[in-house]
Amino acid sequence: MINFCITNNSNLVKYSFHNQLSLTKDVTLYYDNSAEVKELPNHIIVFCGMLWQGDVSDFVETSSQNGQFYAVVFTKKTRTIKVITDFLEDFPVYYYIKDNNFVVTNSILAFGNQLKLNLDWLNKAKHNEYCEIITPINDVKRIGPGSVLEFNVDDVCENVYAWYNASHDYVNLIHQDPVYNLESATNYVDTILTENFSRLRKKYESLVVFSSNGIDSLTILKYLNDVPKYGYYGEDYKSESPELLKQLYNDTGGSLHYFDADEYQSAYTETLSGWAIPSRNADLAPEMYIRNKYNLYDQVIVKGTFGDEIFWHEPWSAMSVAVHQWNCQNRAQGLAALGHHYSCQPYHTSDNIVEIMRKNAAWKATGSENLNLSIINYHYNRQRSYLRDDRVLLNQMVVSPFIDLRLRRLLPLCNLETKLSSILDAEIQKNIIGNPLLNYLNKFKAGGEESFSSINYDNHRLNQLNEFIKFRSSY
Repeated sequence: MINFCITNNSNLVKYSFHNQLSLTKDVTLYYDNSAEVKELPNHIIVFCGMLWQGDVSDFVETSSQNGQFYAVVFTKKTRTIKVITDFLEDFPVYYYIKDNNFVVTNSILAFGNQLKLNLDWLNKAKHNEYCEIITPINDVKRIGPGSVLEFNVDDVCENVYAWYNASHDYVNLIHQDPVYNLESATNYVDTILTENFSRLRKKYESLVVFSSNGIDSLTILKYLNDVPKYGYYGEDYKSESPELLKQLYNDTGGSLHYFDADEYQSAYTETLSGWAIPSRNADLAPEMYIRNKYNLYDQVIVKGTFGDEIFWHEPWSAMSVAVHQWNCQNRAQGLAALGHHYSCQPYHTSDNIVEIMRKNAAWKATGSENLNLSIINYHYNRQRSYLRDDRVLLNQMVVSPFIDLRLRRLLPLCNLETKLSSILDAEIQKNIIGNPLLNYLNKFKAGGEESFSSINYDNHRLNQLNEFIKFRSSY
């Protein structure tokens, strides 16, 4: 468990935590076992997640840290609380501040029923309309990605500000001279992932890999080839004889699980009702089912989350689309088609792009700078729409080595040829993985969402919302 809660009014909280610590006479910190609590001479730090660089104590000096985390810093002298989210807010944090009372927690179920449901949010969610800032509970907000919530416990006045600016720290890098070509980018990624997996092994002893059959999962396997690996496939692909992949999973001590239609349906009906956060993304229900079936509750789960967003524009290889859907006959034609495709993409109207367009009267859709901008902004849009789906497993530690600011900065700093031909074709990852593991990918092509097309996501989403309302009313 990784939940925490800080409050000066326990009547607003309804949750059973394993531990508690008094920060002041009136302010109590509640936390579960996987949250780290570090007591320093002048500060108390609560941390959960992974840092790929630095140390937890670094949060005393700055909120700008590279990792996948939430962090809480209590300064004893000033009686000030800072709550910090990572650059994606992969660990969402919620807060209520009103009438000098406050509750800050990463579990939306921690709020007591004195705080009423937000019916407007719920009604919109029933039609698959979700708001990222407001929440299903009135007056409860989310901090947001790359942000800090700061307030004094004696004068509770919220101050939310960003420590990470994606427009400046990601998109604007496109205006610098390229730093990486394919070879140097491949070496750089390999160096970072080697460091990250080394840190991961050092921090956690009990690791398992949850994976698909895609290149992100194979990349993880290259670095964690001795760690149990779990995945699943369905009836529609049974005839393709996934014996190679079964052996790959078995060799690591894990299992490639076969779902027939009935069991796959039950994976949703048995797990969705327990989701703590009504979510539009139901895709992880089968993984939760696998976790339950193989009793993996005490393991730290490693996934390839955000790998696609780092390396690709689409959920599939853009080069593959150029060859198979646009009928390009060779790589040169594919590159030319991709160049045209991305130069015509609608630009994401972030503030910096609007300003560039304002200043540049000679804006041309085919210019090399425009092509770079189109690639990066399309890429940025995909990252912004990232659903942070691992939040539904937040009663367990889920870690991805791809959620790293150094990897996010990579694409803007690559030359154009690498952007178009290599990163879109996952060439960097293929170079890292090597031929032996790629044989598994080439010989067995497990399917996409159409494999289980009978699943009715709308019904499952409505069931989530009804269960959430029922749970709240039972307090």
